[in-house]
Amino acid sequence: MTSYRVIALGCKVSRADAAAMERALLGSGLERAGEGEGADVCVVCGCAVTAVAEGKSRRAIRRARRENPEATLVAAGCIAVREETSRDAGADVLLPPGEVESLTDVLRSVGRLSRTPPEGGVGPEGFPGRTRAFLKVQDGCDGTCAYCIVPSLRGSLRSRALGDAINEARGLVRAGHAEIVLAGVRLGRYSCPDTGADLARLVEELLGLRGGGLARLRLSSIEPADFDPRLAEIASGGTGLCPHFHLPLQSASDAILERMNRPYRIADFRAIVGRVRDLVPDVAITADVIAGFPGETEEDHALNRDFIREIGLARVHAFPFSPRPGTPAAEMAGALPVQTVRARAAELIEAGTLAGRDYRARFVGRELDVLAQPGKAEGCLSGYTERYVPLTFDGPAEFVGTVLRVRALSESGAGLEGELVE
Repeated sequence: MTSYRVIALGCKVSRADAAAMERALLGSGLERAGEGEGADVCVVCGCAVTAVAEGKSRRAIRRARRENPEATLVAAGCIAVREETSRDAGADVLLPPGEVESLTDVLRSVGRLSRTPPEGGVGPEGFPGRTRAFLKVQDGCDGTCAYCIVPSLRGSLRSRALGDAINEARGLVRAGHAEIVLAGVRLGRYSCPDTGADLARLVEELLGLRGGGLARLRLSSIEPADFDPRLAEIASGGTGLCPHFHLPLQSASDAILERMNRPYRIADFRAIVGRVRDLVPDVAITADVIAGFPGETEEDHALNRDFIREIGLARVHAFPFSPRPGTPAAEMAGALPVQTVRARAAELIEAGTLAGRDYRARFVGRELDVLAQPGKAEGCLSGYTERYVPLTFDGPAEFVGTVLRVRALSESGAGLEGELVE
């Protein structure tokens, strides 16, 4: 029997694509290669949004070629758009984002699969071995952010039909996933191609699955300009929509936001956060921030650093700017020395660490719902609360995949530590 291996890197959309390809391979009669075994088909679903991400994907393809020398090696997702990079690293087949659904057809054309799929071959539902599942409902972007190459990698805006998304969600719940994460490159721009239903409507429909085993629905990143206040209203009612919103800030300086060609200003971001907090007590607001964008002054940097603590972000993904060839930012004047960019990123990371500890500390002494997953030691479990706060506690392995009531006892610097209540 032909064996396969799928390697996923990058964002939640990339990982959802990787899971869909794995289900297709299993449904076509392949079996997952064991640890240390060479595979006949190897798929690397990689990222190329930044130069650093492209480098990681290139190395993953090279490693896959070394470890699976006889495999048909497929580069899929954003990295496949970077044809020269993928080919030079050793890929035989390229499947850009809009073509990942054709994986099995391509493998049949090169003789790696039988011409006729096995009867009923659709593969298992869900994400085997994972407590959470990603549900991709949107792809593509029409933004013009100066630093971003995503529109040329992922193509134009497109959304899944409402009914298709709900049917897949039902399958994920049947597979035992208590939490589903809605994923999209521009998730806030979801629009059902048949009915025009928007993201809030999709969320309401998916929350109807709670009686069938769905405990939580979580949203991935939503652009501030796309945020719909109705999402906060839904989350405020204990409906199962997680009170956690990730809003890519990128900069707290209006001058830098303008240079980035971002379609909002810091007053707009404050207003969104204020509206959400009025509706949802203790809501988790997380964000991305870029350090050292061309033209960034010390004053701009100070605005970033201070805003992280002032606005009370629960978690921050702060990273240094790196020029991406093919974007306007790569050609901008005012590029900063690498050492300066790295130092500023480190300060933002530190500010985010302190803000995160402040946020988590408010939950010490409270009972929280945690979706259990295996811990690092025997007899230990870990997991995330609805607000995406990590929590570790003692408990039996058979509780993995279930939502448990846990009392938070202390803040450890990396998360909360607690004890099982029931």
